[in-house]
Amino acid sequence: AVFSFCLVVLAAIQSKAQVQLISASDGGFENATSTFAANGWSEAQPGNARQWRVGTPPGSVAPGTKAAYVGAAANYNGSNNNSVQHFYRDVTIPAGATNVQFQFYFRQPNTDNPNDVAYVFRTTTANTPVSGTVPGAGYTQLFSNTATAYASFTQIAAINLTAFAGTTVRLVFTCRSNGAGTHANPAFDNITLS
Repeated sequence: AVFSFCLVVLAAIQSKAQVQLISASDGGFENATSTFAANGWSEAQPGNARQWRVGTPPGSVAPGTKAAYVGAAANYNGSNNNSVQHFYRDVTIPAGATNVQFQFYFRQPNTDNPNDVAYVFRTTTANTPVSGTVPGAGYTQLFSNTATAYASFTQIAAINLTAFAGTTVRLVFTCRSNGAGTHANPAFDNITLS
């Protein structure tokens, strides 16, 4: 009887195991090679000098060593071009998964409301973000910020994606800038899906 009880408890523990679909390492951009591809992400960018980058945002203390930020290679200073740029990743959520939590840290010390906006979208693999275009039909906005300054990296409340168990979701991080005035400088780090 004790043996049977132990097996039941072990089975219950195993069935509740947490699985990292995006780890803090990949979602923290900690690969030694500071590129989106080296960290498992894709990008759709205009090729400007100031756009999404992977590295240590100057003047910033990230939850890890590196983050994704908008700026020049050596400056965390936002985009000075009228542009829309994206980085994104596809994640397959296992069928039957429960309590699927998507979470990230966000920093944006400078704002230019309502001209510059940082977004996070969910979509399917049928929709690929296009440089220069803010996602619309077929995309669901999960987060946006245009007016609130985040002086340091702040953990944003978890977003439940349990309803998408058994599907592949595409998570899209977007920055829209009008290239004038104050340049908003969004940054994301420790992106996880578990």
